Amino acid sequence: MPQSSVYGDINLVQSKYTKSGTVFSGDDLGVKLTTNATNASSVGNSYLINATITNGNYSLTVNKGSFTITKRPISISLNDQSFTYGEQ
Repeated sequence: MPQSSVYGDINLVQSKYTKSGTVFSGDDLGVKLTTNATNASSVGNSYLINATITNGNYSLTVNKGSFTITKRPISISLNDQSFTYGEQ
C-alpha cells in the first residue's frame, strides 16, 4: 500500500499493509515496516517500503510498497513599508 509524508516528517504507518494466507489463531506475525526515506529525503522521489516479521513460524514473501514525500507548506507574510518622497 502506498504511503506518503510531508518533507521533514517521515511517518511510516506500521499498520498499513495487507496480508494474504492464514495466520494460526492467536499468532502475532510481528510485522515491522521500514523505508529507505529519511527526513532529509527529496520531494518527488519514490522510496521503498519493506517488511520483516519476527515470528519464525512463517515464510514471508514481500511485495514492496512505495513511499512518496510531498512538499511542506510554508507561507511568508511581508511587512508594510513606507518612505518619504525624495528619500530612500
